[in-house]
Amino acid sequence: MNSYKENVIRMLALVAKINKKQGDETLILKDPELSLYLDDVKALFPEHKLILLIRDPRDVLASMKNVMARKQAAWNLEYTSTQVFLYYAKIEEYQKCMSKDTLLVRYEDLITKDLGEVQKFLQKSVQENVSKRDIAAPIRKNFSSRDPFFSEFYLQQTTKDLIGRYKKTLLESEISYIEEVYSGVIDRWDY
Repeated sequence: MNSYKENVIRMLALVAKINKKQGDETLILKDPELSLYLDDVKALFPEHKLILLIRDPRDVLASMKNVMARKQAAWNLEYTSTQVFLYYAKIEEYQKCMSKDTLLVRYEDLITKDLGEVQKFLQKSVQENVSKRDIAAPIRKNFSSRDPFFSEFYLQQTTKDLIGRYKKTLLESEISYIEEVYSGVIDRWDY
């Protein structure tokens, strides 16, 4: 595990160097599949605080439906629901043994409410609007809008526009199916 940890540290330093962000203390990884590896995070990363964002499963699955449409691939709700369910199950399992250096926050709360809980956890101020200028523009130009995983919200400030967007994307029958399969998750996270 130590050799992996050393490689991760070198990779983080390289990312900071390439993006001319040495000294930055925050790394944001947006990939639900990372939830499958939560047990390894403590061992691989340097000392850190971990914030896990939980998102309404209906919005997550709607987003995946959009990805499949952009890929021009068949959308299989049952299969995708099973895959995504693993992420929530892994987070719930991790929650039972997580350290005090981990905070679970609903995405919707982070966007719509006071950031006090996050600021208290990080023990520093969290600015909602870091800058008026578009600091992500140089990075964004390297991403193709033809990529199925591309989103018009990529590298943008978080927005309320994504909350409840599933209502515009999913059919009533799909929403009902997700609400049945994810009833425990929806209840647990108060969706």
